[in-house]
Amino acid sequence: EADFEALRNRYRPGIVRLLLVGESRPAGGSFFYLANSRLFLATQEAFTRARGRTPIGSSFLELLRDEGIWLYDLAPAPVNRMSGRPRREAVESRAAALVDVLRQSKPHAVVAIKRSLEPVVRAAMVTAGTDPDTLQVLPFPLYQWRREYVLGLEAILKTMAKESDAVPQ
Repeated sequence: EADFEALRNRYRPGIVRLLLVGESRPAGGSFFYLANSRLFLATQEAFTRARGRTPIGSSFLELLRDEGIWLYDLAPAPVNRMSGRPRREAVESRAAALVDVLRQSKPHAVVAIKRSLEPVVRAAMVTAGTDPDTLQVLPFPLYQWRREYVLGLEAILKTMAKESDAVPQ
């Protein structure tokens, strides 16, 4: 688990413009920051739709870091094979850590990646003093929800690009 967190932190931007909050890395060995998960591929697709051609693999992860985009998972270990209370408790166990991440990074926007995460993320934002109105919720990009995730993230990325273009240099 420490290896996964070290890898995640390698791609943590100095300034977090967009904080993506996921549930956990998947069981089975894939991981966003190994550039081999469903979430990674859907995020890359959204980025390509929003910005045109994008690099692949670790070069894409470096681009996300340089753009100020970072994924933080609530549960430190995979929960996708759990259900009910154990899953909920594993996710909620790092709510205080999310408050710390929000306070340290002061992201411009936050996206909860899974509708069930919204209450936990919203509460952490309020506790951290982050404007909860900046929270957006997208479905996890699995099966029939992949298109909704990709199009939703594409729209967020386009808005971010317009906002950064509007900032005087």
